[in-house]
Amino acid sequence: LYSDGVIESKNAAGQQFSEEGLRNSLSGGSQSGLLGMLDRLHDDIRTWCGKDEYADDISVLALEAC
Repeated sequence: LYSDGVIESKNAAGQQFSEEGLRNSLSGGSQSGLLGMLDRLHDDIRTWCGKDEYADDISVLALEAC
């Protein structure tokens, strides 16, 4: 689950991170484990926005089954 702030995060050109950006960030991430995937997602959003401050909340709920 994720808040709309994840996919609606905007870059300097006003483009949204989007569901496609979310899928791309999380694809192929199972090798790095859940925390690695979430760290990469946060890094990708931060890079997309070009800053550490966001206009909306960035919330993600992730579960890992063992």
